[in-house]
Amino acid sequence: MTDDDLATVLTQILLVDRTHSAHPDYAGELIRRIIHTTRNPVAEITPVEGVQSSYSQEERVGKYRRYALTTPEPAPVIVEPAIMEPEPAIMEPAPEPANVAPFGIAQLKLDADTRAIVEAAIAHSGMTLLEFVQKSVATYATIVMGKARMSNDDLSVVSTTELLTNRIYSTHPNRAGELVRRAIYALERHNNSCKEKSQKWHINQTALQTLTGSNAGAIKELLKDFQQRLDAHNKKHKLSPYDNRKPGTNIASAIDLATTLDF
Repeated sequence: MTDDDLATVLTQILLVDRTHSAHPDYAGELIRRIIHTTRNPVAEITPVEGVQSSYSQEERVGKYRRYALTTPEPAPVIVEPAIMEPEPAIMEPAPEPANVAPFGIAQLKLDADTRAIVEAAIAHSGMTLLEFVQKSVATYATIVMGKARMSNDDLSVVSTTELLTNRIYSTHPNRAGELVRRAIYALERHNNSCKEKSQKWHINQTALQTLTGSNAGAIKELLKDFQQRLDAHNKKHKLSPYDNRKPGTNIASAIDLATTLDF
């Protein structure tokens, strides 16, 4: 069988007649014909020279076409739509700033004395006016926020000696209120315990400022909450501001808050 030439056998016979399936060239011959048919399925099939066929050329072509492989249609090419990038926005030029007068100390609207101090301080610091103002604002903002955080502190647990002498409390926002409250209590207790009017003290802003060392403006504001109480006490003891004029004696030496209240 190995000497048989399958090239002379028609394709139809190769496919139908199983006697050729065991031939060693069977598969190769079929593949050769399939490739040839795929490339040119209607080409004229010429038998090998010297081999007679009972089929005419037209019949062979028809039979050959019957077993030809169909060339698959090429897959359609899908063209993705182009993604249009947005055009960059055109930035309009910023409007020209209006004519603004340069920053000067006159814009701060300071009184003459304050302006003179500020100008001297700026000259001493070596800063420009703007730098000096920025630094001052930052410093003052820090102080304000520090006091805001301390405003919830309860100074009633702090001794009078500490409030009067410890620098930690010297700028505490609640210090004046606490000392004024204690000074009023000390003066009331002193007056209530004295038998002689000459030993008593009229309770007023000046007396409280001397005892506490607090700012006069702060004391004046605090007294709004105590005024009725103080008026009633002074009236009870028939006291007036003139009763505080005691030759050789001042209220600070007569009443020591720390000694009176720290027990």
